[in-house]
Amino acid sequence: MNISNRMKRGSMSIVFTVLVVAAAIFINMIVGILADHYSLKYDMTKNKIYNISKETTKILKEIKIPVTITVLSNEKDFATGSTTMMVKDILDRYQASSNGNLKIKYIDIYKNPAITSQYPDLGNLAQNSIIVESSKRRTSTNVESLYQISVNEQTGESVASGFIAEQKITSAIDLVTKDVLPKTLVVTGHNEAVSETFVSLLKQSNYTVDNINLATENVPKDVSLIIIAAPKADYRAEEVKRLDAYLKSGGDMMVFYGTDSPTLPNLENYFKEYGVTFPKVTVFDPKRTISHPLQIAPYLAQTEMTQSLTDKADMLVITPSARQINLLFNENKTAGITNTPILVTGQSAYGKAYKDGVTNDSYDKAAGDKSGQFIVGLLSQKTNTVSNETKNTRILFLSSPLMMEDNILSYTNILNSYLLTYSFGYLDERSDTIQITPKNLVSSHINITGSAPSVIFLLLVILLPLSVIALGIYQWRKRRNL
Repeated sequence: MNISNRMKRGSMSIVFTVLVVAAAIFINMIVGILADHYSLKYDMTKNKIYNISKETTKILKEIKIPVTITVLSNEKDFATGSTTMMVKDILDRYQASSNGNLKIKYIDIYKNPAITSQYPDLGNLAQNSIIVESSKRRTSTNVESLYQISVNEQTGESVASGFIAEQKITSAIDLVTKDVLPKTLVVTGHNEAVSETFVSLLKQSNYTVDNINLATENVPKDVSLIIIAAPKADYRAEEVKRLDAYLKSGGDMMVFYGTDSPTLPNLENYFKEYGVTFPKVTVFDPKRTISHPLQIAPYLAQTEMTQSLTDKADMLVITPSARQINLLFNENKTAGITNTPILVTGQSAYGKAYKDGVTNDSYDKAAGDKSGQFIVGLLSQKTNTVSNETKNTRILFLSSPLMMEDNILSYTNILNSYLLTYSFGYLDERSDTIQITPKNLVSSHINITGSAPSVIFLLLVILLPLSVIALGIYQWRKRRNL
């Protein structure tokens, strides 16, 4: 009897063990299947470094053709490398969030060095290069370009301050799946100045970027956007004529015209047709400055163009050495023109007149300086009728060419890069412009404007210590008299 009971208990233990093992195998299989289709990792980082945005998820769900991301690395090494492990995690989330048309593969370039010969058009591919391709086109990037690098002002050491992998990879996927890429032309021939980072913003928005010399070329009909960037020499009559023909056909333009542009009569007379002039006045705003009197932070007006930036209301636009933009009219119904301020100063601002090639001796407000609110960014819109067809033209005038400088556009806590990127899409009426917020890898700086630094210094460095000392003396005298 005892033997029979022991056998029964033994049999039941075996059956129970088999069931537990089978359940474990089944659960493991289910988790494996889910892991292939969903990201089961939870991002607990403060800045949600590993999360992918709704914009990326939308693009991944809408991919209509097969896309392959090829990483030139051993997968295990890529998953454990100090600079690549974050990228690996992001790629895993892309795979899990896709609609099945995205494939990610790893090829060890050391074991398969001939792989680079399959991509002669992509330049110098190397270890950890990332190739994104479809049947339409292909592009590549490297791990280093997925990080923003800044220099520590105290130590001079270069550090990774931002993680822009999502912005780069999503932009690449969008690039290789588009039917047609929009074209941008930067006008040359007048000593213009365009920063490399500004050009990179255009390319990240999947514009093809090229130059044009209006002295010898007409603007092609398929151009989406023209950039005029701080010209130092005037336009000839023929150049203005070609520019006007492009805009009347429904073309769009972004103009940077600041204090470093001298008097250019032909170009400035053309701007007047849109009701816009540029007086020789440098704008200051003592209550909206950062670090230097010339570096002002104007307000972003609430308009149709800027409504996509409302979630970044805590960030500032920086416009160094801004020049006054003057409006001759807000609306000209006869010409079909409407002008809308985009960037404006506060009422505490003032403007100092200057002469070409002459630097103001002082930044302080003086007698005769105009005061009040100034415009430093303006959207001009014009409706043209060509062959019984309505054409809309949009021009964004910005009076601070320095706002697109490399060092300013590299800051993740300043609004400049977002404003410019959204402007590209708004000007040529694209709804698919990609702008994904970089992930901060270091503590963000607090932007303090105007007299606030002096007030904080007074409170924390002078008044607070004096208060503590005074309280100590009071307590000492009180106890001494007991």
